[in-house]
Amino acid sequence: MRKSSVARAVHILDLLTTHPGRGFSLSELSRELGISKSTVHSILRDLTHDALVVRNATTNEYRSGPALVAMGTVAERSLPALTHAKGEAARLADEYEAEMVIVMATDEELLILGHYGVPRMQSVMFREGQRHPLMPPMGAAALAWRGDRAIEAWLDRHDPELGEAERDRYRAGLATIRRRGFFVGVLVPALEHLHDLYATGDVYSPDGQLEIGRALTALAHDDYLPASDDVPPDAQLSAVSAPVFGPDGRMLFAITLIPDEEHRARDIPTLSRAVLRAAGRVMAATDGRHPSGGTLRSAEGPAMAGVNRAR
Repeated sequence: MRKSSVARAVHILDLLTTHPGRGFSLSELSRELGISKSTVHSILRDLTHDALVVRNATTNEYRSGPALVAMGTVAERSLPALTHAKGEAARLADEYEAEMVIVMATDEELLILGHYGVPRMQSVMFREGQRHPLMPPMGAAALAWRGDRAIEAWLDRHDPELGEAERDRYRAGLATIRRRGFFVGVLVPALEHLHDLYATGDVYSPDGQLEIGRALTALAHDDYLPASDDVPPDAQLSAVSAPVFGPDGRMLFAITLIPDEEHRARDIPTLSRAVLRAAGRVMAATDGRHPSGGTLRSAEGPAMAGVNRAR
């Protein structure tokens, strides 16, 4: 965990954001974040002064402040594709009785921008504002459209390092995502363990971050990311995701469908078609362009062909 004052302030705001409707006392924030009370108190004083955080005078609990509302509104206006994506995600959540997530990748993290639908076991990982380390296999849907240098840096983030055979497996998995135009994740025991860790709520303290790092390392050695289209038809899916690109061809975020237990790998054609079309509508509304070149509609063809091959 980064230790600068700014980073600690971000951790406080993240914790409050991912627990809407709940207040935290000074002691609770100190314990959850693994930061001394004096440091938390000093940061809260500044955040409260600027209305980024508010304190209940009766309970002495802290919650997100009104200044964040204006910041969020302005930020969303600067990313018009997000507004369209939220509508598409909400629609798919209703249509498939699924959980829908909008995920953006930064240089080192994954950030949850939106969450819709029926909460499931995985929901503890997908609260709006939640952050995850960008390390294999997390973020494969985003890394597939980045350059070789970014991919190799992503593969380097595990300690101990991934073996060359595993690195080749991930490179093949990313190539498969690019070819067919969408991402598929398989539910594996290591992912279920990661869900359990997030369910405990200890995701910001140094000890919590250490445990999550260990769980991600275990997940990296599992078969969460298929290296090819050859997925057993009865395999349970953890996610099906389609990218949304901006007018410059840069990936903005992914629209991700988390199906219920009744949907299996045999349903990949149906589910992938749904998220691809949703992403396509977002891009059509915002002049998005696939990095391979051409218009959105011409880029949609090869991607849909990948869905057909998955049958």
